[in-house]
Amino acid sequence: MIRGKDKDTGEQYRIIVADSGDRWVVAYEFEDDGIGHIFHEERLTDDVELETRVVHETLRDDPDRVETSNFRGDFQWETEAAAKRALKKAEAALKAAQANKPYPEWAKQALAAGWKPPRGWKL
Repeated sequence: MIRGKDKDTGEQYRIIVADSGDRWVVAYEFEDDGIGHIFHEERLTDDVELETRVVHETLRDDPDRVETSNFRGDFQWETEAAAKRALKKAEAALKAAQANKPYPEWAKQALAAGWKPPRGWKL
């Protein structure tokens, strides 16, 4: 399960598999508001965060995804198990993308000045 904090509101969220009535979808679930954004066909802008981009692209390309008839083009799966497999693939893709993410500028400067991160600390 992918968890995080909304950069604008600070609200905690997780990305989950949810029942949409006749099929299964992957969506953001917010701590206070419940189900939020459902991943669907959309053109992502350049300023979309890495997490959203990687999850969106992985779900979009999942071979088990079924065609949808709703107006938004929600990414849907026939079974909960298929949707969970798609979310697991997205989690793995996100981990790989985050591992290749370059250090932020402050970290580069600190490392160049001889700073060493504490044991177990990840940049």
